[in-house]
Amino acid sequence: MIKKIVLVTLSVALMITGLIHAQTSADVYQKLKREGLFEPYPISVEDFTVTGDSSSTEFRQLADEIAQIIRDDLSFHIAFKQIPIDSFLMQVLEIDHMTRKAWKFMGSDYLVSGEFSADDEDIKLRYSIWDLERMIEVTTEGFKTRRDNARPLAHSVADDVVRQVAGLKPLFNTRIAYVSARSGNKEIYMSDFDAHDEHQLTSNGSINLSPVIDPEGKSVLYTSFKHGTPELWKIDLEGGGHSKVATYKGLNSAAAISPDNDEICLTLSKDGNAELYLLDLAGNLKRRLTWTRSIESSPSYGPNSQWIAFSSDRTGSPQVYIMDREGLNVHRVTYNGNYNDSPNVSPDGTKLVFVTRVHRGGFDICVVDVTGENFRVITQRGANENPHWAPDSYHVIYSKRTGDKSDLYISDFMGINKRRITRDGASSNPFWGPYQR
Repeated sequence: MIKKIVLVTLSVALMITGLIHAQTSADVYQKLKREGLFEPYPISVEDFTVTGDSSSTEFRQLADEIAQIIRDDLSFHIAFKQIPIDSFLMQVLEIDHMTRKAWKFMGSDYLVSGEFSADDEDIKLRYSIWDLERMIEVTTEGFKTRRDNARPLAHSVADDVVRQVAGLKPLFNTRIAYVSARSGNKEIYMSDFDAHDEHQLTSNGSINLSPVIDPEGKSVLYTSFKHGTPELWKIDLEGGGHSKVATYKGLNSAAAISPDNDEICLTLSKDGNAELYLLDLAGNLKRRLTWTRSIESSPSYGPNSQWIAFSSDRTGSPQVYIMDREGLNVHRVTYNGNYNDSPNVSPDGTKLVFVTRVHRGGFDICVVDVTGENFRVITQRGANENPHWAPDSYHVIYSKRTGDKSDLYISDFMGINKRRITRDGASSNPFWGPYQR
């Protein structure tokens, strides 16, 4: 069956066959938590066979590019381990091309293979996922799309592998928003999760910070100094228009949108101190949540919109707290270290990621359970900040400053696989957007 991809951001509903013992997200999470017991799925991605009239060097390179993107996606994912071709073992096996048995001999449990064809306008890819333990074909799918959609197509194949083999939600066709000062001004940009297919959202020549993509992926909130003071603005991603949301006296910063897309939690200093307030989506005040002499900031909603994590220095240094959406039942979560700030709640509501200063004295990214247990520092070098969860609750994005350069990194929540995704030396404030709808 050939499926035509209409949009650059793809949404592909694929049926999971009964041939793989697919695990639930909870099962995989428990497996991941038992760090010593977890073994990622060994997988290989073959170069695709080029068929028909697609034998030109240009089409061969495009087929190889798609295969490499799939490899890069899966090698980053916490659930997979990429097994490359071993030329020495090929000599031992006395083969000049790989077979499924050869891939199994090299250590792969799963294999992605397929056929590629193209013309001047379109590309077609028909691929299979093989279970090499039982030597059975798990699934076969086909895509047809425009040539300029090669990256989304490759991401869709990798997403299917994540679904079929690991039983997890897809990740690779998500988007990120972030700040870059490469032009001399801090502007908002948006791109694929790996910083490809980038486009600029603001160009006002001012300071723009803290982009937040709404849960439906239709708009971006950001704090801008375009009029001299920090105001909250919104970008309509479909129409491209910019509109004011909150322009109260003083700070209008560190916005969070509720998962039900019904309200905004925002730090305001209009009453003289930095406190947390709830606003409707138009920026109208609903109620004030915190009433202290301390600085309250960095709100992040739990998955049901009924509770909020935030940072407060009410004990003398920033620590992470949780409260309900009425501002009641406040309790402290972090006790390790004297500095824990900028919390973000995982979409499944089980974990927090935040900035900490503990072991080496520098700023690192830390992950804990929402109970405060399983305190895990996942970075070791540079000044790390602005962490945010991917929608799958297994990966995070953050910025790292080394010297006078700042770039974006992505990592799994255990800090095993990390990848630098920007190289302009001027990127910060990342936000990982929702699944495409």
